[in-house]
Amino acid sequence: MEIVFAGTPEFAAVILDGLIDNGYRPRLVLTQPDRVQGRGRKLNASAVKGVASKHGIAVFQPETLSMKKDSGRAAVAHVLESSVDTFIVAAYGLMIPEPLLKSPTYGAINVHASLLPRWRGAAPVEYSIMAGDRETGISIMQMDKGLDTGPVLATASTPIDPQETGATLTDRLAHIGSALLCNCLSRLHQLSARPQDESQATAAPKLNPSTAVIDWKKPAAEIHNQVRALAGRSTAWSTLLGGDQKVLIKIHAGEVLPEEPQREELQREEPQSMELKEVRSVSEARPGAIVRHDRQDLIVVQTSRGLYGIRLLQLALGKGTIQPASAARNGFAFLSDRSGAAFELIHG
Repeated sequence: MEIVFAGTPEFAAVILDGLIDNGYRPRLVLTQPDRVQGRGRKLNASAVKGVASKHGIAVFQPETLSMKKDSGRAAVAHVLESSVDTFIVAAYGLMIPEPLLKSPTYGAINVHASLLPRWRGAAPVEYSIMAGDRETGISIMQMDKGLDTGPVLATASTPIDPQETGATLTDRLAHIGSALLCNCLSRLHQLSARPQDESQATAAPKLNPSTAVIDWKKPAAEIHNQVRALAGRSTAWSTLLGGDQKVLIKIHAGEVLPEEPQREELQREEPQSMELKEVRSVSEARPGAIVRHDRQDLIVVQTSRGLYGIRLLQLALGKGTIQPASAARNGFAFLSDRSGAAFELIHG
C-alpha cells in the first residue's frame, strides 16, 4: 500500500512509529517546517521528522498547501508525483486541500483524538478534560473539506481518569490511535463509513492565551479540570496579589477539597487554633483568597464553590522552577495563609 503520512507533534510521531512497526511504511512524510523554540532560540525539528529520519523516510516540510498560492500548488503536485493509495493525517497543522482528499485511491484518513462529532477541532484532548468528560477516544475518519466533519470509519473509547492530565491522555490516545489505524488499514476495502450526527457536534478550537487564565469565580472542580487539561503545555496561571507583591504563578497540579476541614479533625485542635482555622477556611473569603486549611502540603484557595488546593506551582520569581506548594510557602512569605494574599480576579 502506497501511503503518504502528514503529522507534526509527539501524538503523530507515535502513530507513525506504529505504522512502520506494522509494515505500513510511508513513501513520504509531511510535517511542519523546523521552528525556533525555547530560550536558546534554537531551530527544532518536529517529533514526526525525528521518527521519519530515523527510518530513512523522505521528509517534506512545506509552509503551506493552499491551492491559492504558487508554493502550495507546487507542494501538492510534489506529493502526488506518484500514485497514492491513502493519505493519512494525524495532528498535522495545515489545512488539507481537495486534491489530496480526492486523488488517493482510498482518499484521506484522519486520526482524531476524540469520539466524533464531540470535540471537532485542534484541541480535543484539552476540551474533553476541561468539560469534565468521563470518556473519550479515537476516531478514524474519512476526511472531507470540513473541519473534522467527514464520515467515521472506526472508533475506540477509553475512560478519562479524574486525575489525568492533557499530556498523559494524549500519550494514551496516540497508542490507541496507532493500533486502531493499523487495524483499519488491514481491512480498509471492507469498511463502510458512517456519517456524523451534526446535532451532537461540539467545537474544540485552537487554544489561545486566555484559555490558560484561571477564573477563581468558577467552581473548584472546573478549575481543577482546567489545570489538568493544560498541565505541561500552556499551563494554567493566575496573578497573586499580596502586599506590594504581584506575582504570576503557573499551577501545574492540585486537587479539589471540601469546603471546610472535617469536624473530627477540628475537635482535636486547641480552642484558639480551632477558632482561627474555622474563620479562615469558611466560604466567607472571596474567590481567589488564600485560606487556612489543615492540608499543609497545599496552598488552599477559595473558589465560588469549594476549595482548590495547589500542589505544584511555578513562580515568575527566582529560578522559576516547578516546586511543591510546601517548599514555595517556606520560600515566599506572601504564599502563607496568614499573609492575606489573594489571586487576581478576572473581570468582564
